[in-house]
Amino acid sequence: MNRALSSPRRTPWRLITLAAVVLAVHAWLLASPLLPASDPAPAPTNPPALQTRTVVLAPVARTVPTAAPAAAPRPTSARPSRPTLAPTALTPPAQESPPPAPPPEPAPEPSEDAATSAPPPPNEPDVVVASASTGNDVKAPSVTPFAPPPSAQLDYEVHVEYRGIPQSFKGTLAWQHDGERYRLHMAIGMAFLGTRVQLSEGRLGAHGLHPLRFSEKTRSERAAHFDEAGGRIRYSANSPDAPLLPGHQDRLSVFFQLAGLVHARPERFAAGPSIHIPTSGVRDSETWTFEIKGMETIALPKGDMAALHLRRLPRKEFDTTVDLWLAPALGHLPVRMRITQANGDVADQRLITP
Repeated sequence: MNRALSSPRRTPWRLITLAAVVLAVHAWLLASPLLPASDPAPAPTNPPALQTRTVVLAPVARTVPTAAPAAAPRPTSARPSRPTLAPTALTPPAQESPPPAPPPEPAPEPSEDAATSAPPPPNEPDVVVASASTGNDVKAPSVTPFAPPPSAQLDYEVHVEYRGIPQSFKGTLAWQHDGERYRLHMAIGMAFLGTRVQLSEGRLGAHGLHPLRFSEKTRSERAAHFDEAGGRIRYSANSPDAPLLPGHQDRLSVFFQLAGLVHARPERFAAGPSIHIPTSGVRDSETWTFEIKGMETIALPKGDMAALHLRRLPRKEFDTTVDLWLAPALGHLPVRMRITQANGDVADQRLITP
């Protein structure tokens, strides 16, 4: 009885001791990896360096692959072109941007093609100032020589028939040039219409006048601007632009263009041929054709004078007819101009004093 009673009491203590032993064993097993780790602690001193190196290398390796693909395409695409431009293509990349200069080189190539046909156009503005044609509509060589008449102040006696009512006025025409530029100013005082003023200004070329601006003013002013760079004539009256043709004149300069052409080569202007000159007003432009009528003797306020008669032929039913007389004795200055409207109105001006 005493053993039986004592055994159950001993049993729990044995179990407790066994449990303690088991726990101690587990504790030893768990502690055993930590001990070697603490023992080789000197080794970890090197591993941390290795670990830090690997850590450093890892990001480098990550960045390198990203940079490598970016660098790789460059040599692949650039190397095929660089073999031909190898040393120069590296330094000139900034200089190769100037190779936009080569486009100007191709431009000369089309200009060379155009040059075969272009030489006429560049020369045309100075060469084809007027073209003479025979009665058979066969064009003769272009009239190129030009000798401007001397500068002069011209006074005219003006007779006007307006709606059947005759009137007489005075007019002045100032022609000035210095060999490079010219200016034409014409003013006619009319009692019932006010003073009419025409002004033509431009440059003087080897083959004639090149108007830059032409204006007319009675109550208000309107003008035509000759845009040589753009090849257009622009109008202040909001009319559509007109193309600027070789030898283009305005309605005042055309008379002195004819005077300079005739003054340079009077023998070429015999009766018969006609001269075609593109002529612009302040609203539109058209080609004026002058027929050479020949030498005539005309009556002027100061006496008779020999002059070459040219007539602008009307092209349409209501066109204006213009008659012009150029006097060889005065350097082929216009000594008489007569304008006849389709409705019968006439303005006839004759030179009073040269």
